[in-house]
Amino acid sequence: MELAIAWWWSDKRLKKLDVTITGLHHLQALNDKGKIFLAAHFSPLELSGRFLGQFTSYWAMYRPHENPVIQYHYEKYRTRYSLGILTKHDAKKALKALKMGNGIWFAPDQNFGVKGSTFSSFFGVPAATNMATSRFAKMGNAHVIPFVIFQKNNGYEIRFEEPMHSINGTNPEKETQEINALFEKWAREEPAQYNWIHKRFKDQPDDTYLY
Repeated sequence: MELAIAWWWSDKRLKKLDVTITGLHHLQALNDKGKIFLAAHFSPLELSGRFLGQFTSYWAMYRPHENPVIQYHYEKYRTRYSLGILTKHDAKKALKALKMGNGIWFAPDQNFGVKGSTFSSFFGVPAATNMATSRFAKMGNAHVIPFVIFQKNNGYEIRFEEPMHSINGTNPEKETQEINALFEKWAREEPAQYNWIHKRFKDQPDDTYLY
């Protein structure tokens, strides 16, 4: 439902939603450096991108969909409320955007395979977690701002949390664990809204496969 709202509701209708925004001052207090809006796959994720465009300009990073119809709609609607969309193969474009002071909307809580990943704990289970957030923060000289939206009562809560200055590329393995701990905290807060259907644990250090 949130995807339909994000793609097809007008701005006028969107304003009628009961939305609480917290932590916006974290965004407003930052300088002109690039910003990584660190998100996770909760059910209102697409709607969070629509709202984010009301506060700042950003590029949306995403994994292209295998279904050409869904992919068409991703390209059509996500570009309406962002500067554009970038795939994992567009790392150079993402870094250029960060260095120019733009934002990147990024949700790295998926299994992208072992290459470029480290095994970080997620709910006590090793999870192959991409270290791109640390690399982007270091190479793009960017702030990392946790950004999440939850369904609350009959509306939504949008939350900008305190910037994670410790995510700076100094120790990507440690920093990736810190990010997973943040996602776990969010998922414990609203477990019914987290996208558990992602095969988060399918790759394991001992080459086993978990569904």
